[in-house]
Amino acid sequence: MKLFDAIDGRRSIHSFDKGKKIPRADLEKLITLATMSPSSWNLQPWKFLVVEDDEKRAAIRKMAWDQNIITDASAVVLVLGNTDPHENKEAIFDQWRSNGIITDEIHATWMQAVGAVYPTDYEKHEYAIRNSSFAAMTLMLAAHGMGLATCPMIGFDKKAISEYIGVKAPWIFSFMISLGYSEKGEAFPRQQRFGLDQVLCIDELS
Repeated sequence: MKLFDAIDGRRSIHSFDKGKKIPRADLEKLITLATMSPSSWNLQPWKFLVVEDDEKRAAIRKMAWDQNIITDASAVVLVLGNTDPHENKEAIFDQWRSNGIITDEIHATWMQAVGAVYPTDYEKHEYAIRNSSFAAMTLMLAAHGMGLATCPMIGFDKKAISEYIGVKAPWIFSFMISLGYSEKGEAFPRQQRFGLDQVLCIDELS
């Protein structure tokens, strides 16, 4: 599937083919594609908890406004972000240097710059959410290209689910994605999108 077709054809699916499992090879391919996403300095502050177990998904459903797509889908993917931009910087920057992309001087500068760019808890939280969201969007596009259906979800008790799955600092729970196969096959037609006159500004806001 071509990229433009994937972007145009992807929909948030609310009716899944119950009980249909995703082959492990397809699941691993999907997550591998998600890791191709851009991230600040290539620090890759994301993790995906794929929950296939029926009982665990039933428990998560109770913490998420009883949304049936959590248990109807083949799995639910909990997207996590790392709020510590320093955790992987040495390994990643060492790789940049060993590949000849940056010099020793730039390596030293970048090691210091991470702290300057993300100095507070607020910036670190934004870093985690922003970068994990890049990966999640790639995951949804890749899933569509593989014939899978997805629905991003933010309607849940974040604290309760975080405790249930054992999220610990520096990780935070961003959101989740129901993942499986569309029950109806074809998605609804694309609904209205705002025109460029409402969303596009050039040089200044209007």
